[in-house]
Amino acid sequence: MTNPALPTTVAPKVVRRPGDHGQGRRRCAETGLNAIDITSAQLNCLRSDIERVGFGYLDNPLADGQVASLRREAAAQRAGARRACDDGAVSYRGYLAELGAIAIGTLTGPPVGGLLDALFGRHLVLARNSSCYTYYEAGDFLSAHRDDGDDCEVTVLIYLEAVSPDPEAVGSGLQLRIHVDQGGSPGAISQSIGTRANRLVVGRGAQIWHGRPTLNEGERVSLLSACFSQMRD
Repeated sequence: MTNPALPTTVAPKVVRRPGDHGQGRRRCAETGLNAIDITSAQLNCLRSDIERVGFGYLDNPLADGQVASLRREAAAQRAGARRACDDGAVSYRGYLAELGAIAIGTLTGPPVGGLLDALFGRHLVLARNSSCYTYYEAGDFLSAHRDDGDDCEVTVLIYLEAVSPDPEAVGSGLQLRIHVDQGGSPGAISQSIGTRANRLVVGRGAQIWHGRPTLNEGERVSLLSACFSQMRD
Protein backbone atom coordinates (compact mmCIF):
# COMPACT_ATOMS: atom_id res chain seq x y z
CA MET A 1 0.00 0.00 0.00
CA THR A 2 1.30 3.39 -0.75
CA ASN A 3 0.54 6.24 1.52
CA PRO A 4 -3.26 6.51 1.52
CA ALA A 5 -3.20 9.97 2.56
CA LEU A 6 -1.74 9.21 -0.11
CA PRO A 7 -3.59 5.64 -0.89
CA THR A 8 -2.25 3.56 -3.55
CA THR A 9 -0.18 0.46 -3.52
CA VAL A 10 -0.39 -2.85 -1.84
CA ALA A 11 2.04 -4.64 -0.04
CA PRO A 12 2.90 -8.28 -1.83
CA LYS A 13 5.32 -14.73 -4.99
CA VAL A 14 6.36 -16.35 -7.68
CA VAL A 15 3.77 -15.21 -10.26
CA ARG A 16 1.68 -18.31 -10.26
CA ARG A 17 -1.46 -19.63 -11.80
CA PRO A 18 -3.93 -21.32 -9.47
CA GLY A 19 -2.63 -24.80 -8.74
CA ASP A 20 0.71 -24.52 -10.52
CA HIS A 21 2.75 -23.60 -7.40
CA GLY A 22 4.86 -21.27 -9.54
CA GLN A 23 6.42 -23.99 -11.67
CA GLY A 24 7.82 -22.77 -14.96
CA ARG A 25 8.14 -19.19 -13.77
CA ARG A 26 11.54 -19.36 -12.18
CA ARG A 27 13.38 -18.32 -15.29
CA CYS A 28 12.03 -14.85 -14.42
CA ALA A 29 11.90 -15.11 -10.67
CA GLU A 30 15.15 -16.70 -9.62
CA THR A 31 17.55 -14.43 -11.45
CA GLY A 32 19.72 -13.57 -8.45
CA LEU A 33 20.17 -10.04 -9.79
CA ASN A 34 22.95 -8.01 -8.26
CA ALA A 35 22.11 -4.29 -8.15
CA ILE A 36 19.96 -5.12 -11.00
CA ASP A 37 22.29 -6.62 -13.51
CA ILE A 38 19.59 -8.00 -15.77
CA THR A 39 20.02 -9.71 -19.13
CA SER A 40 17.93 -8.77 -22.15
CA ALA A 41 16.17 -12.16 -21.93
CA GLN A 42 15.23 -11.57 -18.29
CA LEU A 43 14.08 -8.04 -19.07
CA ASN A 44 11.90 -9.33 -21.93
CA CYS A 45 10.46 -12.00 -19.64
CA LEU A 46 9.51 -9.42 -17.03
CA ARG A 47 8.06 -7.12 -19.68
CA SER A 48 6.01 -10.01 -21.07
CA ASP A 49 4.58 -10.79 -17.61
CA ILE A 50 3.53 -7.16 -17.17
CA GLU A 51 1.91 -7.05 -20.60
CA ARG A 52 0.11 -10.35 -20.05
CA VAL A 53 -0.98 -10.08 -16.42
CA GLY A 54 -0.29 -6.48 -15.42
CA PHE A 55 2.39 -7.34 -12.85
CA GLY A 56 5.69 -9.22 -12.81
CA TYR A 57 8.43 -9.86 -10.31
CA LEU A 58 12.12 -10.49 -9.76
CA ASP A 59 13.62 -12.51 -6.93
CA ASN A 60 16.77 -11.30 -5.18
CA PRO A 61 17.22 -8.16 -7.31
CA LEU A 62 19.12 -6.29 -4.58
CA ALA A 63 22.52 -7.11 -3.17
CA ASP A 64 22.55 -8.44 0.40
CA GLY A 65 24.13 -5.25 1.72
CA GLN A 66 21.49 -3.06 0.09
CA VAL A 67 18.68 -5.19 1.54
CA ALA A 68 20.27 -5.04 5.00
CA SER A 69 20.50 -1.24 4.78
CA LEU A 70 16.85 -0.95 3.74
CA ARG A 71 15.77 -3.27 6.56
CA ARG A 72 17.62 -1.16 9.11
CA GLU A 73 16.05 2.00 7.76
CA ALA A 74 12.60 0.38 7.68
CA ALA A 75 13.00 -0.68 11.32
CA ALA A 76 14.03 2.84 12.32
CA GLN A 77 11.13 4.41 10.42
CA ARG A 78 8.69 1.92 11.97
CA ALA A 79 9.01 3.71 15.31
CA GLY A 80 7.27 6.73 13.80
CA ALA A 81 4.79 4.86 11.60
CA ARG A 82 1.15 5.86 11.74
CA ARG A 83 -1.81 3.52 11.78
CA ALA A 84 -3.73 3.65 8.49
CA CYS A 85 -7.33 2.45 8.49
CA ASP A 86 -10.22 3.06 6.14
CA ASP A 87 -13.52 1.33 5.43
CA GLY A 88 -14.37 3.27 2.27
CA ALA A 89 -14.27 2.21 -1.37
CA VAL A 90 -10.65 1.16 -0.81
CA SER A 91 -10.55 -0.43 2.63
CA TYR A 92 -7.29 -1.22 4.38
CA ARG A 93 -5.44 -1.72 7.63
CA GLY A 94 -1.72 -1.24 8.04
CA TYR A 95 1.06 1.05 9.18
CA LEU A 96 2.82 3.64 7.03
CA ALA A 97 6.08 5.50 7.47
CA GLU A 98 7.96 8.06 5.41
CA LEU A 99 10.76 7.05 3.10
CA GLY A 100 14.29 7.55 4.32
CA ALA A 101 17.39 8.52 2.38
CA ILE A 102 18.36 4.91 1.61
CA ALA A 103 14.92 4.11 0.19
CA ILE A 104 14.87 7.26 -1.95
CA GLY A 105 18.35 6.51 -3.28
CA THR A 106 17.36 2.95 -4.14
CA LEU A 107 14.23 4.04 -5.96
CA THR A 108 15.56 7.04 -7.87
CA GLY A 109 18.93 5.66 -8.96
CA PRO A 110 20.30 2.25 -9.64
CA PRO A 111 18.95 -0.28 -9.05
CA VAL A 112 15.23 0.53 -9.40
CA GLY A 113 15.34 3.69 -11.47
CA GLY A 114 17.61 2.06 -14.03
CA LEU A 115 15.43 -1.04 -14.20
CA LEU A 116 12.28 1.00 -14.88
CA ASP A 117 14.00 3.04 -17.59
CA ALA A 118 15.02 -0.17 -19.35
CA LEU A 119 11.70 -1.90 -18.78
CA PHE A 120 9.39 0.87 -20.00
CA GLY A 121 11.74 2.65 -22.40
CA ARG A 122 11.22 6.06 -20.82
CA HIS A 123 12.09 7.89 -17.65
CA LEU A 124 9.61 7.58 -14.81
CA VAL A 125 9.68 9.85 -11.77
CA LEU A 126 9.21 8.72 -8.17
CA ALA A 127 6.08 10.22 -6.60
CA ARG A 128 7.50 10.68 -3.11
CA ASN A 129 4.23 11.81 -1.53
CA SER A 130 2.55 8.60 -2.71
CA SER A 131 5.38 6.28 -1.66
CA CYS A 132 6.22 4.94 1.77
CA TYR A 133 7.38 2.10 3.94
CA THR A 134 4.40 -0.17 4.62
CA TYR A 135 4.01 -2.64 7.48
CA TYR A 136 1.34 -5.32 7.79
CA GLU A 137 0.58 -7.41 10.86
CA ALA A 138 -2.04 -10.03 11.70
CA GLY A 139 -5.49 -8.65 10.82
CA ASP A 140 -4.18 -6.09 8.31
CA PHE A 141 -5.21 -6.14 4.65
CA LEU A 142 -5.71 -4.04 1.52
CA SER A 143 -8.83 -4.44 -0.59
CA ALA A 144 -8.68 -4.80 -4.37
CA HIS A 145 -8.08 -1.41 -5.94
CA ARG A 146 -6.39 0.48 -8.74
CA ASP A 147 -3.81 3.14 -7.95
CA ASP A 148 -4.01 6.85 -8.68
CA GLY A 149 -3.22 7.26 -12.36
CA ASP A 150 -1.59 10.66 -11.91
CA ASP A 151 0.99 9.56 -9.33
CA CYS A 152 1.09 5.79 -9.69
CA GLU A 153 1.16 4.79 -13.33
CA VAL A 154 3.74 2.17 -12.33
CA THR A 155 3.73 0.49 -8.92
CA VAL A 156 6.89 -0.97 -7.37
CA LEU A 157 6.92 -3.12 -4.23
CA ILE A 158 10.13 -4.34 -2.60
CA TYR A 159 9.58 -6.83 0.20
CA LEU A 160 12.03 -6.55 3.05
CA GLU A 161 10.47 -8.92 5.60
CA ALA A 162 7.91 -11.66 5.06
CA VAL A 163 7.04 -13.97 7.97
CA SER A 164 4.36 -16.64 8.08
CA PRO A 165 3.90 -20.07 9.70
CA ASP A 166 2.53 -21.27 6.34
CA PRO A 167 3.05 -18.77 3.49
CA GLU A 168 1.76 -21.27 0.91
CA ALA A 169 -1.62 -21.69 2.62
CA VAL A 170 -4.59 -20.66 0.50
CA GLY A 171 -5.70 -18.17 3.15
CA SER A 172 -2.29 -16.64 3.83
CA GLY A 173 -1.97 -12.87 3.71
CA LEU A 174 1.47 -13.18 2.14
CA GLN A 175 0.21 -12.75 -1.39
CA LEU A 176 -0.64 -9.99 -3.80
CA ARG A 177 -3.81 -10.91 -5.64
CA ILE A 178 -4.29 -9.67 -9.21
CA HIS A 179 -7.88 -9.37 -10.42
CA VAL A 180 -9.42 -9.11 -13.86
CA ASP A 181 -11.55 -6.07 -14.56
CA GLN A 182 -15.27 -6.77 -14.61
CA GLY A 183 -17.18 -3.73 -15.77
CA GLY A 184 -14.99 -1.31 -13.84
CA SER A 185 -14.88 -3.45 -10.69
CA PRO A 186 -12.48 -6.17 -9.53
CA GLY A 187 -13.48 -9.57 -10.84
CA ALA A 188 -11.95 -13.02 -10.46
CA ILE A 189 -8.39 -13.48 -9.26
CA SER A 190 -6.18 -14.00 -12.31
CA GLN A 191 -2.84 -14.40 -10.48
CA SER A 192 -1.38 -14.42 -6.99
CA ILE A 193 2.15 -13.16 -6.43
CA GLY A 194 3.63 -14.46 -3.20
CA THR A 195 5.39 -12.28 -0.67
CA ARG A 196 8.99 -13.14 0.17
CA ALA A 197 11.97 -11.08 1.30
CA ASN A 198 14.00 -9.41 -1.45
CA ARG A 199 11.33 -9.87 -4.08
CA LEU A 200 10.60 -6.87 -6.31
CA VAL A 201 7.13 -6.62 -7.83
CA VAL A 202 6.43 -4.12 -10.60
CA GLY A 203 3.22 -3.49 -12.50
CA ARG A 204 0.70 -1.13 -14.00
CA GLY A 205 -1.00 -0.38 -10.71
CA ALA A 206 -3.28 2.33 -12.10
CA GLN A 207 -4.76 -0.06 -14.68
CA ILE A 208 -4.82 -3.40 -12.89
CA TRP A 209 -6.90 -4.35 -9.85
CA HIS A 210 -4.74 -5.70 -7.02
CA GLY A 211 -5.06 -6.27 -3.28
CA ARG A 212 -3.82 -8.17 -0.23
CA PRO A 213 -5.95 -10.56 1.85
CA THR A 214 -6.01 -10.36 5.63
CA LEU A 215 -2.82 -11.50 7.32
CA ASN A 216 -3.22 -14.48 9.64
CA GLU A 217 -1.94 -14.83 13.18
CA GLY A 218 1.84 -14.99 13.16
CA GLU A 219 2.19 -13.26 9.80
CA ARG A 220 3.90 -9.92 9.15
CA VAL A 221 5.27 -8.06 6.16
CA SER A 222 7.39 -4.96 5.73
CA LEU A 223 8.01 -3.45 2.35
CA LEU A 224 9.00 -0.45 0.34
CA SER A 225 5.92 0.66 -1.61
CA ALA A 226 6.53 3.15 -4.39
CA CYS A 227 4.69 4.98 -7.16
CA PHE A 228 6.19 6.20 -10.41
CA SER A 229 4.71 8.29 -13.23
CA GLN A 230 5.67 10.14 -16.39
CA MET A 231 7.53 13.37 -15.79
CA ARG A 232 5.16 16.29 -16.26
CA ASP A 233 6.06 19.78 -17.46
